[in-house]
Amino acid sequence: MKFKDINDIKHFLLEINKAGLVSSVTTDFVPSQSMVDDFIKSRKSIVPKLKDFRRSQSSKADWRKNRYKLMKGIKAYHKSTTGKKHHRALGRYLATRDFRPSANKPESYNPVLINEVCDVLKGLSSLRTHLFIEFEYFHPVDEQIDLEIVLDEVLPMISRVENNILTNTPIQEDDLELLLRLVEKKILINELSDYYNKQSKELEELFDLYYKGVDDLSEESHFDIFNKIKTEIA
Repeated sequence: MKFKDINDIKHFLLEINKAGLVSSVTTDFVPSQSMVDDFIKSRKSIVPKLKDFRRSQSSKADWRKNRYKLMKGIKAYHKSTTGKKHHRALGRYLATRDFRPSANKPESYNPVLINEVCDVLKGLSSLRTHLFIEFEYFHPVDEQIDLEIVLDEVLPMISRVENNILTNTPIQEDDLELLLRLVEKKILINELSDYYNKQSKELEELFDLYYKGVDDLSEESHFDIFNKIKTEIA
């Protein structure tokens, strides 16, 4: 069990009914095995039920139609992985390829050309790894549920995209939409700036303009908006 700050340690102690230790705890705190066991036992009894309840609130099965339900977990993920290399690899992939339906055709990858997509394959692998790393840390119950729901959606997506790349098949738009959301906005802007030789400030303003009014509750696809931006600057 790992902790990001002393507040997480205090929440952990409160959750396992060790309130008497809260006032004296320091950042050097290391939980005993019995404390960890108590924590795991407690979470096992409540998280699955709350997670099922959260999912039951959605009347539609398609995550994209209810994607705002994932955004809290995705934002928590972004906060923990800011600056990681996989954001740049995946951002570059999204910025430099045309995924519009008319252009989303299979590419011919062979042992030589596969080197061109090694970065994105490594980025996808790193994305998976960092999601697992995040679960080594303590999270309040609500945040853990958010992250688990994200994990349930992201792991199959990563496998599908890896398979699409390696078998020369187009990537489904829903998978591209989720992948786009998992890359930091700043990274996307930087990669677009480099590829299209545009000023970052200009692209920031364009992003603000296009995404204005589009919030996490919107039915509008962020991937469609991203493609509109790429079309305008191309």
